[in-house]
Amino acid sequence: SWIYNGKTPEKYQSLETFEMKCILDNGLTQKLTLTGDLHHYSRYSQGVNGNEVKHKITAGGGGAFLHPTHNLPKHLTNMHDGDFDLKETFPKAKTSRKLAFLNLLFTFKNPGFGLFLSTIHLIMAYSLFITSFGDDKPGTIFNELQSTSDIFDKAIILHLLSCFMLNPVCLLILFIFIFGFYKFCDSKSSKYKIVGLFGLLHGVGHVFLMLASLSFFSYLSYGVFKIPDGPVNALSISIMVFLAGGVLSGVLVGVYLLISNLLFGMHDDEAFSSLRIIHYKNFIRIHIKDNKLTVYPIGLRKTPRWNKFGNIFKTKDIVSPELIDSPIVIDL
Repeated sequence: SWIYNGKTPEKYQSLETFEMKCILDNGLTQKLTLTGDLHHYSRYSQGVNGNEVKHKITAGGGGAFLHPTHNLPKHLTNMHDGDFDLKETFPKAKTSRKLAFLNLLFTFKNPGFGLFLSTIHLIMAYSLFITSFGDDKPGTIFNELQSTSDIFDKAIILHLLSCFMLNPVCLLILFIFIFGFYKFCDSKSSKYKIVGLFGLLHGVGHVFLMLASLSFFSYLSYGVFKIPDGPVNALSISIMVFLAGGVLSGVLVGVYLLISNLLFGMHDDEAFSSLRIIHYKNFIRIHIKDNKLTVYPIGLRKTPRWNKFGNIFKTKDIVSPELIDSPIVIDL
């Protein structure tokens, strides 16, 4: 909770009250605090006369997925027991930033969500088809998109927007995506006050992508592939909208998570839980001898794959544990 003290102090208040009431008020000295929760390793230390005498360690490396380390604050200030500096992380911040770029493969790492987005694209397409079929213009919006040689024809675009605004399903999708992604935006985690607008743009971007992909694939089916108007043409458009729509929308989500995490320090949970990274596990071992407590932080850069043979789990991978931080020695 000390990591959030600068952004959301209320998250640290419970632990702070416990430390002050139960430890400090009883004349005791708190030299080491251990916690988990965040699925990485980090150590903050406080030095006195060149010696590190107090430590706050997060060792939650046994979690289901990896949490990033590149958004951790470099310094902890306004703490009741003084200021602390970030001394070590696992993985390193540079590695953590590189891993964030895996969000560009969001659709392929989260196929279920991609399927959901594909379905929304298809619902939007059929809703526009039904609306344009019943208006005062001959044919449907698909016929217009297929018959033009100019994909940016102003009259057709206005007709497409008119069909969109007249269909309650389309308006519902618009509202859900814009409001939903605005609320989804993790603005409390960022120091920038206007990041909520980024969430709004994300929602608008999805709706725009639906309309643009529908227009493009309608034009592509007839204007490029020369598929005659009819059931086969409708099926080809549906397949392209369904398959490509889900992939493109998933990429848009991944780009949003990547930018918001690297530039605005948001969505640590969402940007990395979606990656399902099982590596970079860590744990600690504690040794007590002669009034000295020594903490050994141990990590695995690559988690082995285990298979069950009878009642025994075995792996062919090499397990390579290593010290991920210098041993931390504390005088008791």
